[in-house]
Parts: sequence; C-alpha cells; structure tokens
Amino acid sequence: MTHPPSPAPSRPVATEQQSKVADVALELFLKHGFDATPMSLVAKQCGLTKAGVYHHFESKEHLLYFLHKRHIDCLMLPMIEEASGIADPETRLRSFLTKYALLLTHDPTP
Repeated sequence: MTHPPSPAPSRPVATEQQSKVADVALELFLKHGFDATPMSLVAKQCGLTKAGVYHHFESKEHLLYFLHKRHIDCLMLPMIEEASGIADPETRLRSFLTKYALLLTHDPTP
C-alpha cells in the first residue's frame, strides 16, 4: 500500500508590520550597508520603538535572513520552477541563467 506524499510544510505568512519593517530595512541596508544600519534607525523610520522591531524580528540577522528568504521565495523560486519544466538540460540552464542575469541587472536587492 502506497501512502500519499506528506504535504509540504506550510510557510508562515509575514504580517503586514513585518513586511513594512523589512521594506524599510532593505532600503536602509542598500543605502548605508548592513553593518552601518542600526536597528534603532530601522525602528525610527518605521515609527516603532526598537523593542517594537524586536517583537517582529529576534535580531538584525533574523531580519536579514527574512529579506533573503522573501527574495528567494518571490523571485528565485518562480524562475527555478519555470526552468524545471524545460526538458532539455542545456536549454533549461540557459533559460534560467538568462532570467537570473536579467534579474541581477534590474533589481539591486539580490
């Protein structure tokens, strides 16, 4: 007897406030750099206290991880899924690399 595959683990959905903090932090990280952007500045730009930011993200590194994961989930995974539908390995690789190169030239966040 075969069992159906286990469902994929559900991904927690970001709250509206987490997304707002992440958007502000991304802009600040791009402008000032990760190391030169204190969480107090992120909090101030969001209209929150530092404790308010830490309510949503346990650390600055967690916030950076969230940003990278969001980028992968929103931009990279769709490209990978699209490429996986191409049977020929060389064509699949060329298609993925072309789209990835275009992403890198048009989006400063990767």
